[in-house]
Amino acid sequence: MNLGKVLRTVWKEVFEENGPRPMGYYYCGIVTFVSEDLDKPENNETEYMHLFNVKDFEGELRNCDEGELVWVDKDSFLAFHTGREMNSFFR
Repeated sequence: MNLGKVLRTVWKEVFEENGPRPMGYYYCGIVTFVSEDLDKPENNETEYMHLFNVKDFEGELRNCDEGELVWVDKDSFLAFHTGREMNSFFR
């Protein structure tokens, strides 16, 4: 993994999709999703999600075509119905 390329991609994705420019972010880890099709193993896929923590940002949050975006503090986020798996990222 080329960490420099990953960090540039994080900056680009946050900025292009949401508007703000992330500042002071750091790498937290990776989550691996494996889809398993027992009937057709050739359809199995592995996807990776890199997790980052952004400490600060510059600019204004804007809407995108993926839905309404809002900043939510950690305690409020845990009250959302996101599923047990998502909540484990905040422990």
